[in-house]
Amino acid sequence: LLSKISISTLFFIPVIPHLNIVENFLHTDDLPIIIFVCLSIYEILRKKKLIFDDNLKYLIIFITYITIQNYVINKTFLSSDSLRFTFYLLLFVYVINFKIFINFQSQISFLLSFLTLFSITTYFFEIDFGSDIYQTWNIGFNESNLEYLKGRINGFQAGGPNSFADLITLLTIYIIFKVDDKKAILIASTSFLAILFTYSRFSIIVLFLFVLYRIYMSKYKKYLFYFVLLLLIFSYSFGLIERFLNDDNSGISDRMLMVTASIEYFSDLDLLDKIFGVGSNQLIFLSDEVFNFSEFNKNPYSYGPHNSYIFYLINYGILGFSILILFIFKFIKLKNTSESRKFVLISFLLLNFSTDLFFNHSVSWLFYLILFHFENKDNKTYKV
Repeated sequence: LLSKISISTLFFIPVIPHLNIVENFLHTDDLPIIIFVCLSIYEILRKKKLIFDDNLKYLIIFITYITIQNYVINKTFLSSDSLRFTFYLLLFVYVINFKIFINFQSQISFLLSFLTLFSITTYFFEIDFGSDIYQTWNIGFNESNLEYLKGRINGFQAGGPNSFADLITLLTIYIIFKVDDKKAILIASTSFLAILFTYSRFSIIVLFLFVLYRIYMSKYKKYLFYFVLLLLIFSYSFGLIERFLNDDNSGISDRMLMVTASIEYFSDLDLLDKIFGVGSNQLIFLSDEVFNFSEFNKNPYSYGPHNSYIFYLINYGILGFSILILFIFKFIKLKNTSESRKFVLISFLLLNFSTDLFFNHSVSWLFYLILFHFENKDNKTYKV
């Protein structure tokens, strides 16, 4: 029971806004993590014999690396990145040791249902709940200045509509490969509507591809044409097709400029910075310009290069990037895993080509939880 409660606390992370409890020290969305840490440490200390996977060493090496890097650059051992990856280390140890008691399908179902209902309701009733301390996006409805687009829906966290759509995409992909064919089509349809109101193009494309595959593999594949037709009608009715055809607010061109600028920036670094990185929270990417983090007068956390892999290369260098990627791929093990786990991991890695999702820890915790929770094709946990 305690294991179920511990894991369940993590699913409150995406639904708690980033607000101050103690300014610049403790925030509301830290609470689920603090509760999980306390409960998991209590359970770990009570366990007589702990299990440690050999691949743990790669994560420990990476945490040591970014801690030393931060000390060299900022003259302090503590950083937000080292704390977050220490949390993932604890999550890893916890899941490995209590995996037989952990099943989070119901938590994912409840979270997906809540976020889907929130997106659809706030869009039609144009409800917004104000913004968090970053003051970037409203929670809920964000009015648009475009004729064909009424507004965009953001979730409870600061990542904006794109991150909100990414989260719904990952949750949906996990569930539709767990449930029967009828439920999968129903869930996919409502999720598409929820993501449509975020107007996040890349999330829609990724979800569309995985849903097409899910329907094609079901006994209802003869209805695939009608499903696509229905999506096109909804997309046209709510202005999504026009958003694909028009580069509104220079969204696509800006992203291309940011990616190009970040690649050029990395190419121009000296050899030591290429190998060891410049450190996290050092740079801001805005269109084709690169700014110093401390000198930027807007919310600096919303301006990455929209490509996590380039961002990791710049921040941690070739060495740090290689250690982290090695650790992740040591755990993916797609060959014998369940379809739900496999496709969530693949979709997360795909989404990072167009977002800074690895750096958005209000979403990336879900990736690491599913990464560490090995499931075979019969949806049973196993040791790799």
